[in-house]
Amino acid sequence: MAKKVLTPEQQEIKSMKKAKSSQNWTKFWAILLALVLTVGIAFLGRSQGKKNTADVSTGGTNTPAQTQPAPEESLSRGENAVSEGETVTDAQGNVTVGLSKADAIKLLNDATAVAAKGAYDWNRTCEYEKTDGKDLVVTALGRDATSTLDGIIHKVDEKASLGGVVGGFLGIGPKDGKVKGGKFVADENGNTPDEKYLLKAMSLDEASVKDFVQEADVYKFQLNACDNPQKDGGNALHRATNDFITHDEVKTAIADGLGKFASLLTLEKSQVAFSNITVIATIKGGKLTNLELTYDFAANLDLKAGLSINGNGKAKTKIVYSNIA
Repeated sequence: MAKKVLTPEQQEIKSMKKAKSSQNWTKFWAILLALVLTVGIAFLGRSQGKKNTADVSTGGTNTPAQTQPAPEESLSRGENAVSEGETVTDAQGNVTVGLSKADAIKLLNDATAVAAKGAYDWNRTCEYEKTDGKDLVVTALGRDATSTLDGIIHKVDEKASLGGVVGGFLGIGPKDGKVKGGKFVADENGNTPDEKYLLKAMSLDEASVKDFVQEADVYKFQLNACDNPQKDGGNALHRATNDFITHDEVKTAIADGLGKFASLLTLEKSQVAFSNITVIATIKGGKLTNLELTYDFAANLDLKAGLSINGNGKAKTKIVYSNIA
């Protein structure tokens, strides 16, 4: 039997149903996370017994371990590094003139402004850096609650984990897409990535750049570290990208995912430190051909699920924009 060909209207309805199904699955995990935290912490409270009544009533007396950002790394300077004002001719006769940091920043800003409106491929990876063998460390009532919460999640889905569920909100995992005319191309289900992942027309200034190295047509910029950056243009990270999440965005994502169950889980406080923020751009004839942006972040979150919970973890992010037309 010949395969039924859907009309454009039928295909659109099919895509909408799949998108809705995907959204419901995300909401399911949001609700599960809230229930796991609530039930898991209640279980821990009961297991403490009367001897720890004081801890249960106060949410624990031990100070949670603070996750530290990765040490700042210096930019590598290869043998092809070019100093400001230096002129170098390679074996093919190509001439490279060493730019000042200010001129290189302007070149990058101008090149990304043009490239952001065009076509390119996008690939992103974000991975946890394990702490004591764990993606996340969750503390409640003065005790490590990570294993207890993981165990509850495994009962729902043996392939799932606390780190995986929370990672869905933090952008952990691989992502990719294609962009045309400055907009993501929809996949076969009609879905597109969040616009915050698009290449940004950068607005760096000298105060944003800690270090700079030029190697022929490759320009490396190390940006200043940021704590709790906002998307207001007032920090180096946001001058380079929209690809990071703020306290208010995490809080809103959890509330939206939980819907009428929002009271089960709230984000009270967060401390997120971004470090090793590096931009490596290949620019030829004033045109951007490839761009790589990397950063590390260390997050410490105070959540409320009946009782106070502290969660912390670290991750490394790498974003590549390639085949820029």
